[in-house]
Amino acid sequence: PAGPLLGPCDGAAHPAACPCRSPVWVLIAPFGGFYASGIKRAYKVKDFNNLFPGHGGVTDRTDCQYIMGFFMYVYLHTFVLPESYEADDLLRALLLLSLPEQQIVYQKLGDAIAAAKLNITASI
Repeated sequence: PAGPLLGPCDGAAHPAACPCRSPVWVLIAPFGGFYASGIKRAYKVKDFNNLFPGHGGVTDRTDCQYIMGFFMYVYLHTFVLPESYEADDLLRALLLLSLPEQQIVYQKLGDAIAAAKLNITASI
């Protein structure tokens, strides 16, 4: 189990929705605004457009969401969403190993299958 920033928390329906992660997101979100301001200063532009006069345009209103979208994507794909592998992918990776390493994997796989069979028969 991971800590409160990475793993399940307070029985939340989805780990990304857990309230104890909010302080982390609150600390990250302003950096979208800092990044957008840096771009505007580098190009000597006051506003990205004039759709919302006096407010800097759509991009100035949504710059924090861009950086949060990126961090949420990284967070979800790193800590929340399970990875799935096809048998063919695992076999290709196994064939990249040296012969002694393949034999070790084969032995450990056999041991794991035997242990799983014992657990199944013990529970019946």
